[in-house]
Amino acid sequence: MRISYLVKKTLEGIFQRWRANLILVVCLALSFLVLDAFLVITVNLWDLSQRLKGDVEIEVFLQDGITPEQTRSLRENLSNLTEVEKVIYRSEGEAFIEMEDYLGEKTLSGLDSNTFPASFQVGIKKEYRNFQQISSLATRIGNQEGVEEVEFGEEWLSQLDRTVRIFLTGDMIFGILVTLSVILMVSNFMRVAILSQAKSIQVMNLLGASWRDIYLPLLGQGMILGGLGALWGIGLVWTVYALFSLKWINLAFLPFYSITGLTIWGMILGGGGSYWSVKRQM
Repeated sequence: MRISYLVKKTLEGIFQRWRANLILVVCLALSFLVLDAFLVITVNLWDLSQRLKGDVEIEVFLQDGITPEQTRSLRENLSNLTEVEKVIYRSEGEAFIEMEDYLGEKTLSGLDSNTFPASFQVGIKKEYRNFQQISSLATRIGNQEGVEEVEFGEEWLSQLDRTVRIFLTGDMIFGILVTLSVILMVSNFMRVAILSQAKSIQVMNLLGASWRDIYLPLLGQGMILGGLGALWGIGLVWTVYALFSLKWINLAFLPFYSITGLTIWGMILGGGGSYWSVKRQM
């Protein structure tokens, strides 16, 4: 069968039933809209978490009375840890000056410059900036000799990781629901299209047309409509995204490979729904 015939019959079917096809594309777009919106939120949460984790440092407070030799030894031990990127020492005096700048000179008036303990600020390598590994590292550092206390924003970092995981789970759930809904919608739509062309299909069979001549254009129509539905869904989400980005906050949108993947996935689902309907009618 010639490719030109397949293309011609596919496009003819789309334009002949353009009203019904338009309704189908709108329904598919609304299905993809929910998934796309969740994906955009997930992308922005992921970017936010990576930016915040880039600023995460473990604050290692030293015990009172720690000797210079113990301080140097502890610094060497911290620097030799695999996860550690940098170690910065902050003396008691420097800690007092920082708190004075933050709280105001009047707030700390009357306090001794040695009120706040000396500490190390431990920077973490990029590949280890997740809650589990940071927490494990903080525990090991806390067991070092001369360490009084370790802080790294445990509560908010844990909550941030939990939120990202929830949205990733939501993406998978909505992905499954969208997959099923698109296949069912396209399948039922193509079933109606096949039934409406029952006489034409019967005549083509009598004239010796193969099943490829009859049904492959329907598969092509399903793929095109599925791809259009995915693109329209992305377009609707992009419209909302553009409004928020211009008026309120700078947000990230889906990367190009995600848009391409969603469009191809829509075409696959549309073709799959058409194939399912065709198999039932053959």
